[in-house]
Amino acid sequence: MTHTGRKKVDTKGAPAVAAVHTNAIGTSTLHDEPASGRSTPTLGTAVPGGNVYASSYEGQDPGVRAFLEQVDLENYREPLLDFGPRVLASHRKRAPRPKTSNNPQGVTLIGHLTHHTDNVVSVVTSPDQVFFATASQDGTVLIWDSAKLERSIACEPRRSYTMNSPITAMCRIENTHCLAVASEDGQLHVLRVHVATTGGSAKYGKVECIRKWCTTGRDGHVTFIAHLQGPSTYSGHGLISESSLLLFTNTSTIARLDIRTMDITARYQHPLEHGVISAICPTTHWCIVGTTTGTLSIWDLRFGLIVKSWRVNGRITSLQLHPARGKGLWLMITSVRDNNETPLVSVYDIESSKLVEVYEVRATRPSSTSVEPAVEHGVIKTKSQLVAGLALNDEAPLMTDSSEAETVPSVLAIMTGQAFASLAPPPPEAGLLSTPDRTAHPGWMVTAGEDRVVRYWDLVKSSESFIVCGSQKDRDVTFKQTTSDLGQFYTLPITHRQTSGSGADRHAGVVQQRQPLRPHYDAIAALGAVETPFSSCVISGDRSGIVKVWRMEGQAKA
Repeated sequence: MTHTGRKKVDTKGAPAVAAVHTNAIGTSTLHDEPASGRSTPTLGTAVPGGNVYASSYEGQDPGVRAFLEQVDLENYREPLLDFGPRVLASHRKRAPRPKTSNNPQGVTLIGHLTHHTDNVVSVVTSPDQVFFATASQDGTVLIWDSAKLERSIACEPRRSYTMNSPITAMCRIENTHCLAVASEDGQLHVLRVHVATTGGSAKYGKVECIRKWCTTGRDGHVTFIAHLQGPSTYSGHGLISESSLLLFTNTSTIARLDIRTMDITARYQHPLEHGVISAICPTTHWCIVGTTTGTLSIWDLRFGLIVKSWRVNGRITSLQLHPARGKGLWLMITSVRDNNETPLVSVYDIESSKLVEVYEVRATRPSSTSVEPAVEHGVIKTKSQLVAGLALNDEAPLMTDSSEAETVPSVLAIMTGQAFASLAPPPPEAGLLSTPDRTAHPGWMVTAGEDRVVRYWDLVKSSESFIVCGSQKDRDVTFKQTTSDLGQFYTLPITHRQTSGSGADRHAGVVQQRQPLRPHYDAIAALGAVETPFSSCVISGDRSGIVKVWRMEGQAKA
C-alpha cells in the first residue's frame, strides 16, 4: 500500500480466477457396500455399519469428499423397486352426471360395507383411484375395488391384511400402490397392494408387507402418519424421489422416518404442557399440530422449531387447509363443542391467528349485532404464559372427562378438495364476496361427526351445498352465508316444505323403505373420496365399523 498525496493506491494484484473444463475419471466404493446415509461427511469419520465413503480422490479436503459423495448419491442411487412402478394421479374428464334418484339432493347410497367390526380410523384412496382402503381398530386393512361399487350388488373386499393389534393410523405412499399402517403395539408396516389394470378391469394379487419398523418404549405408539414427498432427481434408472414418513406418537413425539432405510433421521418433542397431539395438518416443510387442550402450533420441519402457538376453543379433532380462500394460509379447525353456539368448523388466518370464517348449524338467522360465536385467544409466546392461563381456569384442562365436555355433537372428520367430477361447478361470479381478500377458487368441504350427519359445503356458492347422509329432519335444511367481515356459513331448517300432495308423500315413504339403512347409527369417525369410472363418491366410516359409499350426482336437467 503506497501513499501518493491524499490518495491511497492499492498495489495488490487481483486474484487469478479461471475455469478448467476437464473430465475427472475415478472409482468409488459407495455402491459396493451399503449406502452411508450421510449428507455432509467429514474426513476419516466412520459411517453407520462401519463403512467409510471412498473414491479415487487423493486429496484431504472434506468439502470435496462431501461433494463427491452427494453427487454420487443423487445420480446413481438405486430406485425403490419393491414399492412397485410409479403410479400417476388420475384426472378424469367426465361430464357431470344427471340425477337419476328421487333424492332431491342428488345422493344415492351404493355401498353398505359391514366387514369391519370396530371403529374405522382411516379411509385412503390410491393415486389412480383404482381402489380404496379402510383401516379399523379390529386390526384389519380391507382393499375395495372402486369399479365394483356400481357393477356388483354384493360388495366384497378384494384383499385384506391383518395386524396383531388395533390399527391407529394409515396413509398412502404417494405415486405408489403402497400404504403405511400403524398399530397400538408400536408396529408400523409398509404394505404394497399388487394390482394390475387391463381393459378397465383390475386384477389383484397379494398384499405384501415390504417394510417394518417399531417404536421404542419411551415413544409409545404412532397415532398419526403423513407421507412427505421430497424433490425428484433423474438417474440412470429413471426418476427417483426422496420420501419419508412423518410420525406422531401418543407421547407427543414427532419423528421423520426415512422410507428407504427405515431409520429415524429427525426427532422433535412437542411441548407436553400444550397437551397430547390430537390432529395434524402436514406439508413438505412445515406442519400444524392441534392438541387436546385446544393449542395450535406451527412446526418448521427444516429446523425443528415451533414458529408460534395460539389457542382456540375445545379439544381439536381435525385440521385442513382452506382449499378456496386464503392462498394456503387459512386453516380449517374442528373441535369439541361445549355449547350450541360453538361452530362446527372455525377458520383461522395462520399469519395473524385471527378468526375469519365459521360454519355452523343454526335454528335462526344470525343478527348483524350478534357476538362472534368463537372466542379469540392470543398467541402463546412463552411456557409461563400458558401455565398462567391454565392456573386461572380460563383455559381447558389438560385432561377432561369426555362425558362432561361433549355436551353437543361435534365434528370428528373433515375432508376438503377442489372439485368433484360428477358435480357441475358453479359459475365463477356466483357467491363471491365483494372484499378483495374473499376471492375464491372452486372448493368444497365435507364434515361428519357425532350427529351422524355428512354435510357437503360448497365453499364458493353456499346454495349448492346439501346433506349427504342424515335423517329426514337433518336433510330438510337450506344453506346460507353472510357477507360480513366474519364470514358465516350456516344451515337453516326449512319451515314450509313444498309437496305435490299425498301421492308425493307415499312415494317418499316407498323410497325410505327401499333404503332402510341409509343413515349411520354411530358417530362417523373417518371420511374419504373416490372417483369411480362412473361417478364421484364420498366414503364414510363410523365407530361401529360400518362403511358407506355415497354417489354424488349432478343437478337435474331442465
